[in-house]
Parts: sequence; C-alpha cells; structure tokens
Amino acid sequence: MEPLTDEIARVLAEPKSSDWLRAALRAALARDPVDAANDAEQLARLLTGRVEVMRFLDAWSQPKAVRSLSPTLQTPVTRQAATSPRLLPDVD
Repeated sequence: MEPLTDEIARVLAEPKSSDWLRAALRAALARDPVDAANDAEQLARLLTGRVEVMRFLDAWSQPKAVRSLSPTLQTPVTRQAATSPRLLPDVD
C-alpha cells in the first residue's frame, strides 16, 4: 500500500467518516494512484451533476413565488429552462 498522507490517515481514523468513504479510500490506495484519481474525478463529476439536477427539480416543484435561483446558472428557474432538451421533460 502507498504511504498515507496525514489527511487520508485522518479520514480513515475518523469515526464520523462514512463507511463508504473509508472503503473507497482503502480500495483506491490499493490501485494505481493516477487511475484512482481519474476515476474519483469522474465519480465526483457524475454525482455533482446528479445533485444539480435534483436541486433544479426541487426548485421547480416549489410555487412560482418561492422558486429559488438555479444553483448552476444563478438565474431564476424559468419554464424555458425546465423545457430545455438537455434536462428532463416539461414539469407542470
């Protein structure tokens, strides 16, 4: 196994760290570090995109008067944005 950095060691020892995170770190440490980092970046990008879509849908489900700003665009959520072909179907 590669030598642990202080931060990795801290996360592995921290009881508040999720079991999933500790298992992912242990698995990553057994791999080629460049491959593991590339996969972790892709995973982070995919999960961040999922969060953004979920926030968008949550904002769109609110009454028009209380709709929040889009977290990615920092513009008001509009019907035009909701019907964008790259997102999900129109929501009434």
